[in-house]
Amino acid sequence: MEIYIKQLHHKYQVKQSNKNMRKVYTTQLKMAKVNDINSKPVEDQIKEALELTDALVNFVKEVLNLKGKYADMIDDQESAETIEIASYICQRIMGLTDKQIEEGAKEDPKK
Repeated sequence: MEIYIKQLHHKYQVKQSNKNMRKVYTTQLKMAKVNDINSKPVEDQIKEALELTDALVNFVKEVLNLKGKYADMIDDQESAETIEIASYICQRIMGLTDKQIEEGAKEDPKK
């Protein structure tokens, strides 16, 4: 399928393959794990935040097969933008359309 990443101003071909689905589930598990981060010691919070940042950046680069300037652009994004990109890619790989994602964001503005 073709997906457009507005932050990169570029379209990408992304397969809904088992390989990419595993990457989606792994990424979602890491994101869910961080939701419980405040109950942990500060050192563990920092480690988990770093692991999540690395995981999200790597997920985006791998799934979109980014190289060169586009890979650098992901590294230069703010954390919230990287989370938004990764979440969008996850939703698209899981079969949601842009319209469904947009409607979901309207229903739950925290997304």
